[in-house]
Amino acid sequence: MPESWDFVQAAATPEVFLTAYDAFVQPWQLENGRKCVGSWGPVAELARQPFNWPIRWERSYLGLPGFGRKLAGAAALGMDVGINYREQVFFAVVNEVTSGIGVDVLVDFIGGPYWDQNIASMATQGRLVEVGLMGGGRVEIDMGQLLWKRLQVTGTTLGGPVDRRETVCNRPIQASRLASPGIGEK
Repeated sequence: MPESWDFVQAAATPEVFLTAYDAFVQPWQLENGRKCVGSWGPVAELARQPFNWPIRWERSYLGLPGFGRKLAGAAALGMDVGINYREQVFFAVVNEVTSGIGVDVLVDFIGGPYWDQNIASMATQGRLVEVGLMGGGRVEIDMGQLLWKRLQVTGTTLGGPVDRRETVCNRPIQASRLASPGIGEK
């Protein structure tokens, strides 16, 4: 572990790293130039880092920091467009920034309360990844929007059986050497 880290930082790193891979990389194999929107935090920051991910972000990440003071820091870390979801209607900003096209991938950590805005933010054939349910997990769905836009919705969590983590994330990352967070390197 890097000398500057404490044990809490070192222990949290695998969870954040595997979540970033499972939510942003593995299921989507995004091509360059595609647009992604998601909560801005450790997982999104890690997904934006210059690891050997099989994707390269090109002016593509719209972040949703919860507070205005996070906007400047997130921009310095690679967020292309900051949306303060507490003060702005995020799907309206996404609509404006993408000229009405929407985003190709949306990674959501909140769940229920943002379902309608998430769907409204999606491009045709967009993909919604539900990673968390911090706001609740119950929604009423207009199936017509899913059909009309030909959307894909999936969920992921790294909680649960240890063998799931090993199969879904650890083995593909190790086998393909997609990324190395530099732990233990000097």
